[in-house]
Amino acid sequence: ALVISTDAHTPAQFDFMRLGVMTARRGWCTAIQILNTRKWNELASFRKNKMKRITESSGKHFRNKHVESLS
Repeated sequence: ALVISTDAHTPAQFDFMRLGVMTARRGWCTAIQILNTRKWNELASFRKNKMKRITESSGKHFRNKHVESLS
């Protein structure tokens, strides 16, 4: 999933969002692939699932390293 950002430093730069959208379209991205086109509950669910995968992954890494060090 991608996020389109303006990288705005002033309110006038919020118009730069158009450039991000144009670039995503040029790369054949659809709305479903862009996180900030989703409803809040969908975004929260994505974040929760992502954090769960990260936590599980880092836990496996730690357990594997711990087992190796005991060998």
